Amino acid sequence: MIAFNKNYILSSYFEASIVDSLKNIELLPFGHSRHFPLKFSLTDKQIYNGELNFFNSVFYKNFKENNFVNPDKCEIEYNKLTDKLIILNCLDNCFGHALLKLFYAVNYIQNKDNSFDFLVIIPKALNHFIKKKAGVNCLIIDYSFSKLQECFVLNNEIDKIAGQYKDVFIESVETYDSFDKDILIENLNLLKNDSNVSSEKNKIIFYYRSDYFRMWNGKSQQKNCVALFSFLNSFFDKNIQFYVVGDLDKHQFPTWIKDERIAKFNKDVDFKYNQLFHTSLICIGLTGSHMLFPSLFAECTVHLHPSYKYKNMTEDTVVKKNTNEMFSAYQHLYYFGNYNCSDLKPDQLGRLILFHFQGLVEKKYKLFVRENISQKNWITENYSFLKLDEINTYRQQFNAKEAKKNRVKYYLDKFFG
Repeated sequence: MIAFNKNYILSSYFEASIVDSLKNIELLPFGHSRHFPLKFSLTDKQIYNGELNFFNSVFYKNFKENNFVNPDKCEIEYNKLTDKLIILNCLDNCFGHALLKLFYAVNYIQNKDNSFDFLVIIPKALNHFIKKKAGVNCLIIDYSFSKLQECFVLNNEIDKIAGQYKDVFIESVETYDSFDKDILIENLNLLKNDSNVSSEKNKIIFYYRSDYFRMWNGKSQQKNCVALFSFLNSFFDKNIQFYVVGDLDKHQFPTWIKDERIAKFNKDVDFKYNQLFHTSLICIGLTGSHMLFPSLFAECTVHLHPSYKYKNMTEDTVVKKNTNEMFSAYQHLYYFGNYNCSDLKPDQLGRLILFHFQGLVEKKYKLFVRENISQKNWITENYSFLKLDEINTYRQQFNAKEAKKNRVKYYLDKFFG
């Protein structure tokens, strides 16, 4: 936390400082700017520290001191309580990063003593998740995530709030942290009407994206999804419902799959989707920010990773505090494919999901159940929709076939070796 003064500039999701009279500007070591530092001259663009990369090159290219945000694109919500203010900037050019910054801000506010007020700077697309709270002011910016890359200077709007305080500070807001789910639900409006949301988990969901480069096997995604659901459907009883959510396109699904895809996201869709995720057993999708909410609410998430995303595994998962390492390995499943995961065939993927979900249920019993009840009886009681005998039979038959292949390979290698 540092004292805020006229030398500090908040420019969209960048925090920077004019460091001397020569008009050199330097990114503050907050979040990604700490990972990718940059200092350069505003007059001739000479770089004095750091190197350009995917993150800071946006600031280097687009920042201008007089590129002030349009006041008509801003809304201020005042909730003054004290004389000391901490600024928390949750803007970003990526939905997922902005959401995680908001989660971080909630944690920070929750853990800070009540002698401070806060100014949360947030994109309008996330504002409906904010719960009004004394001492928490909001500066709401009505630009798309991509538009924020134009590096709008926010200081004039910030001053309208900060000018009412004796002491003003700015704090780093991070995208990497762990979170308490209960605290997030208590302090954010994630489910709209928490008390009316069912606790029953009875859905298997595929998160469908229409962007070709976010699709499972390109134009075959719809066919793959139907085949995957058809495979899984034979191992769950009729109480389990199959859903697709995400981007609406020309492809249609059979009537037994509930199609909740939409043409455009809005706050009502966000609430509806979160309620669906909250009641889902398994949510499946190609890796991306859209999987963050499922990872928070669903019992199990399945993340398909194309080859160019291998390094980014777990970045679309909300990391929860005090989680059991063994259980987490089954709760968030990562399957790796080729450039568009076309080599992850529906039956193969279904088999992996089925076996690992059975493993999740068994680990849940072994790790967390201490009452005198057998594993089979506990599963039957708590997961009555699972056709456990069919799953075990299928798994045993599959294992026997694989073992036979291995024996044949053993004798061939022995004979020719």
